[in-house]
Amino acid sequence: MRTPKYALIKEDLRREIESKKFENGQRFYSESELIERYGVSSITIVRALRELVNMGYLVRSQGKGTFVSRTRKRRLVELTDMEPWEGATNKESVRVISMEPGCDPEIKGMIHLAANEGYHKIVRIRSCDGVPVVLQRSYIPSRLVRGDLDPGDYVSVYRRVREDFNISLNDEAATEEDDVVFPAPPDVAAALGFTGDVPVVREHKQTTLATGEVVEDALSYLRWDYFGLKFSSLDRGGLSRG
Repeated sequence: MRTPKYALIKEDLRREIESKKFENGQRFYSESELIERYGVSSITIVRALRELVNMGYLVRSQGKGTFVSRTRKRRLVELTDMEPWEGATNKESVRVISMEPGCDPEIKGMIHLAANEGYHKIVRIRSCDGVPVVLQRSYIPSRLVRGDLDPGDYVSVYRRVREDFNISLNDEAATEEDDVVFPAPPDVAAALGFTGDVPVVREHKQTTLATGEVVEDALSYLRWDYFGLKFSSLDRGGLSRG
């Protein structure tokens, strides 16, 4: 599949930002400068810039221009989920609830599929000591799903894609947004065994290849009492300062 021009431009500009060519808050290139530089239409440039805004690299201000985000930090940060079964994998189990193809235009747009491409929706429950703690709905392009396998073979989407297509999703770029939902949606509460009004942690993660292709869009709901995060800054040598 040919990589769209906007995706190539986005990656080129992202590398420039990460190379520390710009300071936080510094004015970025104008649309006209980028149109001349790359020899493409304004639509292509606007889409590339919009992607960088969505990724947190840029901020656009009406009438003022485009700026490198002040909130981006140059120091690397290590983020760790504090999971109750860490170090005791015998406590963990994953069950595939359903796996089915789909063609919803909204979902296809979310994972940037072409008109003739489809996706598969995989719903899984992750449990610890028999207690359901995570409900996850993953959307992946159908080209990364083998039709000769059973749904149960997708308890680990990452392992399946790595073994079948030699793509290590753990090593690809990903963005994640977390928030708290209260009360939990009824279907989520039922899947996680809740009664009454309780909160859940919602995680939305999208994994993208260097070409700009989205290979997984995952929406997870976690029990609040099984959730925790640890942030550790990394020094220039990559050592943790947690």
